[in-house]
Amino acid sequence: MDELARAKQGAAAAWSAGDFTRFAQMISSSRGRLLELLDIRPGEVVLDVGCGQGDLAIEAAAARASVTGVDIAPGMVAAARRAAGAAGSSARFAEGDAEDLAAETASVDVVMSSFACMFAPRHDVTAGELARVLRPGGRMGVLTWDPGSDIAEFIRATAPHLPPPPPAAQSPLLWGDEAHVRGIFAPTGLDLRFERGTVTFPTKPVQEIIDVHIDEFGPLVAARAMLEPQGRWQALADDVDAFFHGKAEADETVTFVSDYLVVLGTAPG
Repeated sequence: MDELARAKQGAAAAWSAGDFTRFAQMISSSRGRLLELLDIRPGEVVLDVGCGQGDLAIEAAAARASVTGVDIAPGMVAAARRAAGAAGSSARFAEGDAEDLAAETASVDVVMSSFACMFAPRHDVTAGELARVLRPGGRMGVLTWDPGSDIAEFIRATAPHLPPPPPAAQSPLLWGDEAHVRGIFAPTGLDLRFERGTVTFPTKPVQEIIDVHIDEFGPLVAARAMLEPQGRWQALADDVDAFFHGKAEADETVTFVSDYLVVLGTAPG
């Protein structure tokens, strides 16, 4: 197995760990904004890339569209199927890689991704796949974190403790840079435009936020299982603690206000 395949295997395991329910609830406003901008219509074929626990796909299916969500993490796909069953949703879910989508060329009306395809290692490959599956005139919508956001800062704070990415990988935070995004989509012919928004997370006691991330955020849950036997977990836990305490107000509460970029594209034709 080469480095890229090992990295993807590790990512699948990391995102399968934990419970993302609370995190998904926190960013629900951004999903609503994306769906409003995409204006999904009854009967359209929709592909959600990096579907996570299925929230975006389930909401899109409520518009009577034919929606499939794919995710590299088996645990996420299982959670999405459970959520769809509980909601009585028609959305379907399967394992899938953003860099190698199973969908046929020019087969979908809308392709979308909520803070997900940005984590695929090779940005140009992912951009090519998102564009490839769109029918002429089809629409793309991708949510990504702004490089200056609190979320981006958290990613940078924890990354040094995690396994290094493969040589071909690029930082997920580059997806929040308009010039970079224009560059990776340039060969596809998609007509791009950008919107910006802000997610305001609920104000919570700092210790509660720390505990939720350590106990429920998949990459940290997976990191603990890997690092604790090596005696390296405490250093990461200390940095997580320092990060959130650095954001705390005098009353020991934290309110994240994180900016995001919406990448919108229309396929030629």
